[in-house]
Amino acid sequence: MTELAANAVQYAPGPFALRMRRTFDGVHVVLHDTSTTEPAPAPSIRAAVAAASAGT
Repeated sequence: MTELAANAVQYAPGPFALRMRRTFDGVHVVLHDTSTTEPAPAPSIRAAVAAASAGT
C-alpha cells in the first residue's frame, strides 16, 4: 500500500483516496486519484528479460 500511495503522491496532480476492504479470500484495494491519464500495467519482469535476451 505504501508504494501505491507514494505513486499517487508523485504522479497524480491532486488529492487521492485509498480504500481497503477485507473480503472472504483476501483484501480488495482501490485507489482513486485526479489524474486524467488512463492507468496502464507495467511491463512484466519476464517480458523485459525475454526482450533483453532477444536483443530487442
